[in-house]
Amino acid sequence: MESSVTFRTQSSGLSASTLPDLVRGEPVRLYRAVGDIELDDVLRFGDYGFSPSGGGKYFALTEEGAHRFTAASINRGTRMTITCIEVPEVFLQRGTRFTDPGVQGAGSAIHFADAVLPDLYQVSGPPQILDAPWVPDVLSGGIS
Repeated sequence: MESSVTFRTQSSGLSASTLPDLVRGEPVRLYRAVGDIELDDVLRFGDYGFSPSGGGKYFALTEEGAHRFTAASINRGTRMTITCIEVPEVFLQRGTRFTDPGVQGAGSAIHFADAVLPDLYQVSGPPQILDAPWVPDVLSGGIS
C-alpha cells in the first residue's frame, strides 16, 4: 500500500548554518497521545499541527506516561492513539520540562511553544503510530 504525506511548510527561522547545531547528539524519543483530529493531521501532513489555542504541544518523556494521560478524565470517551517522534537531545533545550502530576498525569514531560513547532517538525520527521487501542487486533482474532 502506497502512502502519501503532504508536509506543511512555514517559516521556521532555521538557517542552513543553524540546523546542524540542532541535529547533533543522541536521539530522544518523545511520546504524544492524540485524538482523532490530531491523528488526521499526523496522517495527512506528517506532523502534529499547531495548537488551536496557540498554546504549543506537550509530550511525555515515556510511553507509559502517554498511556496514563489517555486514561485521564478529560480524555474520557475520546479515541486516543499513542505516537512518538525522535529529536536530537540538544533540541530539548528549546522546550520547557515539567512534571505532569497525578495518577492520570504523564509524569516527566516537555512543552514546546507554537513558535518552536516548525523547527521541531523539521528535526524530527513524521510521527510514528505506536498504539491505537481502539483498532481491533485482526491477526489474533480480534474481529468476530
